[in-house]
Amino acid sequence: VAGGTCSADFPVRNAVQRKFPNDSTVISGFITKLSGNGEILYSTYLGGPSYIAYGTEINAIAVDAFGSAFVTGGTDSPRFPTTPGAVIGTFESNFMRPSRFAFIARLHPAGDRLLYSTLLGGERAHCTGGSSCIGVAAGTVGRAIAVDLSGNVFVAGDTDALDFPATPDALQPDCDCPRGSSKAFVAKLNPTGSALLYASYLGGSAYLLSIPTRGASPPRALSLDRAGSLYVAGITTTDDFPVTEGAWQTVFSPVEEYPERVPVGYLSKFDGASMRLVYSTYLGGQSAGVTGLAVDRDGSACILGTNAHDGFAVLPGGAARGSNFLLKVNPAGSALLVSTRLPEGLAAGGLARDSAGGLLLAGGDSGLVSRVEWRDAPVISLFGLANAAGARLSGRVAPGEIVSLYGLNLLPDPSPAAIPVAPVRVVFGGVAAPILYTQSDQINAIVPYRFPRGQDALLELVHDSVTVASLRVAVVDTDPEIFRTGGEFSQAIALNEDGTINSSANPARIGSVLSLFATGQGEVLPLPRDGEITGEPPPKPRWPISVEVGDWPAEIMYAGPAPGMVAGLMRIDLKIPPVPLWYDGWTIVRIEAAGRASDYASVWLAPL
Repeated sequence: VAGGTCSADFPVRNAVQRKFPNDSTVISGFITKLSGNGEILYSTYLGGPSYIAYGTEINAIAVDAFGSAFVTGGTDSPRFPTTPGAVIGTFESNFMRPSRFAFIARLHPAGDRLLYSTLLGGERAHCTGGSSCIGVAAGTVGRAIAVDLSGNVFVAGDTDALDFPATPDALQPDCDCPRGSSKAFVAKLNPTGSALLYASYLGGSAYLLSIPTRGASPPRALSLDRAGSLYVAGITTTDDFPVTEGAWQTVFSPVEEYPERVPVGYLSKFDGASMRLVYSTYLGGQSAGVTGLAVDRDGSACILGTNAHDGFAVLPGGAARGSNFLLKVNPAGSALLVSTRLPEGLAAGGLARDSAGGLLLAGGDSGLVSRVEWRDAPVISLFGLANAAGARLSGRVAPGEIVSLYGLNLLPDPSPAAIPVAPVRVVFGGVAAPILYTQSDQINAIVPYRFPRGQDALLELVHDSVTVASLRVAVVDTDPEIFRTGGEFSQAIALNEDGTINSSANPARIGSVLSLFATGQGEVLPLPRDGEITGEPPPKPRWPISVEVGDWPAEIMYAGPAPGMVAGLMRIDLKIPPVPLWYDGWTIVRIEAAGRASDYASVWLAPL
C-alpha cells in the first residue's frame, strides 16, 4: 500500500527513509508492505524536504513478479531521492518558481533500498511575460503505473510543462497548454529506469470562457493486456481529444445546462512495443468520471466510474439506477459489450480482476468491495445494501432499518415486476426479513429487530431454499437517513403543517411544524413484530434523536415510529427555527440518533 502522510511517527521498518523529511504541514509519500496476517514487512517514507505546500504524494503502485514495488506520484522537492543514471535527477523549485515533477521509483523486494528512482517533467509553463510570470511554474504528476513482463515501466499522468521531454515518435509532441489548462502524458521507461523509451502528451485543445482558459485530460487508470498492449483511461473536457475512426464514441457531447464543460471519460489503447495508438474513444455519453480499469484475456477493457449522466446508455442485462457505472469495451474499441449503472458508493475506489475471471469493485469511502461476473449474461451479483432513504451503499445496518439491496439478477424470474416474489427471501443472521419491494436489481427489506448479532451479521439472498449470494454487514445501533428525492442535499420527503407536500411552491413557514420521514433510528421499546403496522400508542425510540435545520437545533414535537405505517418508518415533527435561508428559500436539514448523523436533505421555507 502507498500514499501520503503528515505523521512524523509513521511506523517504519526496513526502510529506505526512516525520518520524516518535512514539518507536519507538508505531505511525504510512504510505502508499506504487509503480510497475509497484517504484519508489517517493510514500511518507509519516500520524499524530500519541501519548501512550498505540495510535498510528495504517491498516487499509484504496481508490483512485479519478483516482489518489487513501483510507485509514481508528484513532488516539489528538488532533493527527492533519485539514483545515478536517472532520466532527470533534480530540478529547480522555490517560492518564486514552485515546480512539481512526477517521479518513478522501484524498491527492492525487501523494501530497504531503491533499485532506481527518477524524475519526469519540465520547468517551463505558459505565461504572457513580465509580472504575470511571477510564481508561474510547471507541474507534472504521475497518476497510474504498470510494469510488463520484461520490466519496462509505463506511467500516465498530467502536466502543463511546455518542456516535458516528449520523444521524437510522440503521438503529440507539443503541449498547447495555455495557462489554466493541462494535458495527460504517457511514458515508457526501460527496466533500469535509465532511459525514456517513449513519452507523449495526450489530450485536446483548451477552451475559453469569460474567465480563465480551461481544458484537461487527466488519466485515472492504466493497464496492460497479455500481449503487452497499454490501455489508458481518464477524463477530459476537450472536444478534440484524439479519437480514432470507428471508435465507439467519437464526439464530445457536453451537458448543455452547465456553463463549464462536464468531464467525460476516454479510453486509449497503445501497442506496448511500438507505442502506436491502436484506438481511442470517448466514454460515457455526456458525463463520466473514470475510477478503474481492468483488461480481459481477450483484450476487452472494463471501465469503472462515477457521475453517469441521465442519458447514460444501459445495455440489456444491466441496471438503470445509480450514478456509478461499469462498461466493457470490445477488443477493437468499436462497441460496448456491457453497460450498466451502479448505485452510489460502489465504484469510487478502483477495479481489479480476480483469478476466476470476476471483477472486484472497490467502493472508496463506503468501504465495500463487490464482485461482478459476466459470462454470456451477468451472473447473480449482490453488490451491497444501503439505507433505503439514502440510497448510498454503506454495508451497515441497524435493527428495524428499511434497507435496499442492490445487485444484478437478484430474482429467480428476471421479470421487472416491482412486487414481492415468494421464492425470494432476505435473511439476516438466520432470521427472515420482511420484503417490501423486489426487482431484478433492487430488493427493499426491513432489518429484523430480533436476530443473533455481534459486531456483524451474515446477510443472505435465498432463492427457494438455496443461498445464491451473501455478504457480511456491520450491525450498528443507529443508521439514520431522511427520505429524499435523490442524493445528499436533494429535496426531503416532508409535509407542511397544513398537510401539503413541502416544495418550492409550498414552502413551510418559520415557526410552523414540519414532518420528516426517516428510517434507521434503531430499536424501539417495546419491540414490535417485524413488518407489523405501527399502532397507537407507538413504541418509543431507544436512542435520543435530534434535528438541525440550517445548522440550528430544532425543537422536536414528536420523534418515533410513524403511526399507520410499517414498523421501521420514523416520523419527526419539528418546529422550524428562525434560520437564514439559502438562495431562493431553501435550507438544509439533518437528523442525528445516538451520535450518528444522517446526510443532509433540503426543505423549502417561506421568509418571515
